[in-house]
Amino acid sequence: MRWQPQIIRRSGTALVETAITITVLLSLLLGSLDLGVAVFRQHALSQAARQGIRKAIVHGSLAPAGWNGGPWGPGTYGPVAATDTDPKAQAIAPFLTGMDPSTVTVTYTWPDGKNTAEKRVQVSLSTTWTPILGFVFGSSPVTITASSEMQIAH
Repeated sequence: MRWQPQIIRRSGTALVETAITITVLLSLLLGSLDLGVAVFRQHALSQAARQGIRKAIVHGSLAPAGWNGGPWGPGTYGPVAATDTDPKAQAIAPFLTGMDPSTVTVTYTWPDGKNTAEKRVQVSLSTTWTPILGFVFGSSPVTITASSEMQIAH
């Protein structure tokens, strides 16, 4: 007698395996893109904070009165939306690439309590990001922040 292997029918098994594989693959792909958006927003906020601080360090107590809002500080400014009409918020708004400026809060502080040369000024920005894959990572928004601090030049 000759041995013949039995053929086991697995109807629909390939379809189920493909569905599971594609689901995992698409979740990883969308998760990577979603995380990329969060990293991009963090980078954009950091760049905007650096640009805001560069404006703030030249608007110390010696800045001319008619020069883009005159001297800034030493009182805390904010938190306000980046769409505010004040020159401090307007210094940041153009650098918020890919974000809605109305969702970004801006705060300027002078930690040393003065806006004279060589005293510090700090800019803090924050916004929220909600993951697309909320059913996997949770649908609660994540706060993204960035800040920069420098000494006033004049």
